[in-house]
Amino acid sequence: MKKSAPNRSPRASSGRTAVPPYKNPALAPENRVKDLLARMTLATIGFALKSGLALGSASFLWIMVGFFNYDTKVPDAVAAIQGYRVCSGLMVGVLFTICTILLAICQLNKQVTLQMADELAARRNRLTVAPTTSNPV
Repeated sequence: MKKSAPNRSPRASSGRTAVPPYKNPALAPENRVKDLLARMTLATIGFALKSGLALGSASFLWIMVGFFNYDTKVPDAVAAIQGYRVCSGLMVGVLFTICTILLAICQLNKQVTLQMADELAARRNRLTVAPTTSNPV
């Protein structure tokens, strides 16, 4: 008699959701971090890095030009130095607050990220499985 394959779905037979290893406080921190990093998608990491760098650089330059008359030819002017100080202190807090509010509104959590990754993988599979039509010359 054949044995049935084990159920690999995240839901147990009782209908309760199984706790992922990265959320299990009984496991060693090294194992929890390893599991969490394995679940992160390259798209998530890349998006976070690129958007953070782009938005940070752009907002810094807009603030410097708009409020402190920053000129790239005179980066050590008195107004530019004041702008550096404001941007490295006050503006970091303001931008952090704005990003926190946006994350709270958008509800971009692990489940949504994994759902987006699954949808992208399905699209890629459809594109690679679809036969390519080539016209012989």
